[in-house]
Amino acid sequence: MLPLRAPKFFCWGEANISYSSVVDIYDNSTGLWTTANLSVARQNLSATAVGTKVFLLVGSGPSSVVDIYDNSTGLWTTENLSVARGSLSATAVGAKVFFAGGNGTGSRAYSVVDIYDNSTGLWTTANLSQARYSLSATAVGTKVFFAGGNVGGSSYSSVVDIYDNSTGLWTTANLSVARASLSATAVGTKVFFAGGIVSGSSFSSVVDIYDNSTGLWTTANLSQVRRHLSATTVGTKVFFSGGTQLLSAGLLQ
Repeated sequence: MLPLRAPKFFCWGEANISYSSVVDIYDNSTGLWTTANLSVARQNLSATAVGTKVFLLVGSGPSSVVDIYDNSTGLWTTENLSVARGSLSATAVGAKVFFAGGNGTGSRAYSVVDIYDNSTGLWTTANLSQARYSLSATAVGTKVFFAGGNVGGSSYSSVVDIYDNSTGLWTTANLSVARASLSATAVGTKVFFAGGIVSGSSFSSVVDIYDNSTGLWTTANLSQVRRHLSATTVGTKVFFSGGTQLLSAGLLQ
């Protein structure tokens, strides 16, 4: 993720039971909170940033709308993805932002990747090696990673699609455990893919770790099995917080 010109944090999501359009914005340089509104109220958003821009798009329920905030001007604009979809994943590398996978009506899985180049203002598309939704995404160095996901029904993926922005090439790797609704982040030269759902009644504690400096994969474990957790990084540390658990005996992995 690239930092914004002025350090700010954006928070969005559900309010009560109804969907919310509210964007709460914290400015770390002043310590002040302000609010704005998305163009459409919605839940479970995906988000990423590049240059001075933040991109917010729908998480669940098919939509093509991308709300864009430019921190250099304070203005909001909207764009549209090539295909309306939900449960997609977003990340950024260099001047490019990527919106990958997702599902449509009837839980149809998509492989499409919408790519916005902030240096040119142009949109292009690519495709994942496998159509899926509820995947996770992160970036390290010149590479972006799209890991796991649901390929339809109760079928889960171990595939990691990797795009190298320095070469323009796509490659693939595999997680140690096929799963969806996992969480991803990066620190230093390493990317982390943590937790997730491995079957309808089984969640995971597995953390797959890729070291971009060596090209090697290793694994670790969270202290609890869970899905829909959140991940972020500060300094030399990564944080995996919250999530959904199954508490019945014999249903945990």
